[in-house]
Amino acid sequence: MSRRGFLVAGLGAATASVLAARRAAAGLAPARYLVVNADDLGLSAEIDQGIFETHDTGIVTSASLLVDGPDAEAAIEQARKRPKLGLGIHVSFDNRGKLFTDMQDLPAVQQQIDRQLAAFVRMVGSP
Repeated sequence: MSRRGFLVAGLGAATASVLAARRAAAGLAPARYLVVNADDLGLSAEIDQGIFETHDTGIVTSASLLVDGPDAEAAIEQARKRPKLGLGIHVSFDNRGKLFTDMQDLPAVQQQIDRQLAAFVRMVGSP
């Protein structure tokens, strides 16, 4: 496990423990949370339709947007109609399995991340 993964897992577990203790002290039943994230929003109209249908029926709670996807703009329009759908970014370094960024070139990787994050903020309107 990476150092980042370890920290994220540890922080998540610590937060869950604190919340569980607070709920128990208040005499409340333990809270249960399940996040179901759909990947590749914006890749195609068909994928987007499936994501939105499963969100509308209560299964999917969030989606990861491919800002360079051919249907990204249309997907954002549909997502705006669903305020309970969490929206995040799916940073991509390839197109259909073919890398367009040299993963050994860390400045190029950082440039791709920065470009895609800036596009996400521009397209969605917020980070």
